[in-house]
Amino acid sequence: MLQDTIVEEIRGVRDRYAKQFKYNLLEIYKDLKTQEAKSDLRFVSLPAKPAKHVNAKDKDNFSGVGVANQSLQQTADRVR
Repeated sequence: MLQDTIVEEIRGVRDRYAKQFKYNLLEIYKDLKTQEAKSDLRFVSLPAKPAKHVNAKDKDNFSGVGVANQSLQQTADRVR
């Protein structure tokens, strides 16, 4: 398999960063938000795209494509 040196470097950087926080996602999140607040860059959040609806007859074959922004409850309600 082809080794992509850029991907390997990024994974290494990401792993070293996460290791600083013992892979604790909450601590990583807090650090990122602190860095964001100190930055001179402007960060924006885009509104979620509307969910695509699945026909009732298709719910057994539902793959979840196009619903990444749905809440877990919305997804659960759709597949019932």
